[in-house]
Amino acid sequence: MVLSGSAELEIGNQRQALEQGEVACVPRWVVHQTHNRSTVDPLVLLAITDFGLTSAALGNYDKQTRLNKSK
Repeated sequence: MVLSGSAELEIGNQRQALEQGEVACVPRWVVHQTHNRSTVDPLVLLAITDFGLTSAALGNYDKQTRLNKSK
């Protein structure tokens, strides 16, 4: 969800513009990136993930991801 600013969301090979108050859902395991469309105004996002569900299915998921700082 875009809390403020304007975003461009890449989901796979598709791009979508998002404005304040708009929401996007990224399917599980799909490569995605968010970009600020402004060079002046900050972009503030609310991102909700399902790490708890993923951990339940895959075990200690954090040790397998790029978010793990020990790598």
